Amino acid sequence: MQISKETVEHIAHLAKLELSQEEFSRAEQALTDIIGHAEILNSLSSKGSPTVSANEFICSRQNLLRLDTPGASTPKEHLLENAASHDNDYFIVPKTVD
Repeated sequence: MQISKETVEHIAHLAKLELSQEEFSRAEQALTDIIGHAEILNSLSSKGSPTVSANEFICSRQNLLRLDTPGASTPKEHLLENAASHDNDYFIVPKTVD
């Protein structure tokens, strides 16, 4: 399936991209290739394959998270070594909100 020029323009607009003519052509071809691969996957038969929903897959897993056990902390001095700026035990960061 060929992606239309309008579709590429719409996607570029949504992504707030300003594409040169060369980039536009490459994006159009890349999107066409992606859709082509998806169509190939869609045409494959899945008969005989077990179906498992994402929820069943996730819920069937056990012990996905490690135990929350206290451990040794990294020394403050070591953490502050690479800080651009610090005051005793605190990082100094630029103000981001007025």
